[in-house]
Amino acid sequence: MILVVHNLKYSIEEIMKFISKKWTINIIIDLFDGRKRFSDILDSNPNLSNKVLSDRLKEMIDAGYIQKLVINMIPLDIKYQLSRLGQETKGILFEIGKFGLLIQQNGVRENIDIQKIKYMRQYFELW
Repeated sequence: MILVVHNLKYSIEEIMKFISKKWTINIIIDLFDGRKRFSDILDSNPNLSNKVLSDRLKEMIDAGYIQKLVINMIPLDIKYQLSRLGQETKGILFEIGKFGLLIQQNGVRENIDIQKIKYMRQYFELW
């Protein structure tokens, strides 16, 4: 039992380190609606630089969260999409977002804005 708890703590710590890197969650959420070009991701995150996006995409590809697809060679058309593992983040991010709403409401469950939760649930169920 102690080993299981230790492994769980380590797993949670590692995933939180990974997704808490600046822009990582934004990129993952951008890919929730399907394949995107590099420029599409930049357009939806105006303060994100080319270099940081390139670095984050490479990290997420190496970690197995996203896939890089060469759609066409001439003209070159590359798109990114969530891998099967990346798709698993939808439920996790929904729960983290829901918890964030709880914190915003001072942790008092009765005062949670139900409309925000319904909107989030609908948003995540689209995928």
